[in-house]
Amino acid sequence: MGGTVITNAAAGKNNVKALVYIAAFAPDVGETQGELINKFPGSLVGPVSVGVPYPRATAPPEPDLYLSKDGQAAFAADLPTATFRVLQATQRPFDADSFIYPTQAARVADDPVVGAGRRPGQGDPAGV
Repeated sequence: MGGTVITNAAAGKNNVKALVYIAAFAPDVGETQGELINKFPGSLVGPVSVGVPYPRATAPPEPDLYLSKDGQAAFAADLPTATFRVLQATQRPFDADSFIYPTQAARVADDPVVGAGRRPGQGDPAGV
């Protein structure tokens, strides 16, 4: 998810010299996080995202999403289990709508991008 955040945050910023994606999605203009999660087999993001209804004043309740206690392989496979449990228990939620908003701008084609992946079957799917 962080790859989508940095891609949109960096778009159009002259002071951004490079983006570094570590086991992250690098979306193109118009792609959504939900499309990327489903585009390549192997992502564990969906199965370990737990929805909790959150009432909103101006809309029907929508779920906030949290990482489940079974999500270590998807998001923190290299951390000790005790550290993961603290992170999982103290996390801030993310809005389920974050899966449907299209990327507004992609990185500039000539900006350097550094990417490092994970072994297949972890958070972001193989081939991304």
